[in-house]
Amino acid sequence: MPPDNMHWLHLRGLDTSDNAITVWQRFAEYMQQPTGCPEILQPTSGPVSNVTHMIVTLRAMIARLMKEEILPEDRHQAQHHIKHFLNCFKTFDHGIHDKKHKPTCISSYNFICLINLPRLLEEYRPLRNLWEGGGQGTTIISLFKPV
Repeated sequence: MPPDNMHWLHLRGLDTSDNAITVWQRFAEYMQQPTGCPEILQPTSGPVSNVTHMIVTLRAMIARLMKEEILPEDRHQAQHHIKHFLNCFKTFDHGIHDKKHKPTCISSYNFICLINLPRLLEEYRPLRNLWEGGGQGTTIISLFKPV
């Protein structure tokens, strides 16, 4: 079955299981209905407040992590803001994916690495000093492989 037909059925929340011939026949039946084609389902992404909370907590987390001067209480505050952001992101992610989907903040290495930043903040002081700008570090690859 062509992928376009599978995508067409999936966008409308229709059954795509079975063998290719049966699914193609199902697609053809829907296309020939006198009432017209079924409507495309609207995405279920949860309330807009989930997105807003995630962005606000992301901004607060970055502001804590990228400070120019590090004070003794900054590690605790950064840890608090990271956990708050991860909770808000999990709520946002849960609104996008179904219940069976493993949360992105658990399955993506970048989110898990955020937990290490308060320790690095204490060890190296301002994290903004760790940036490998210019042609240093892995950014050298962009000089060899331009987009």
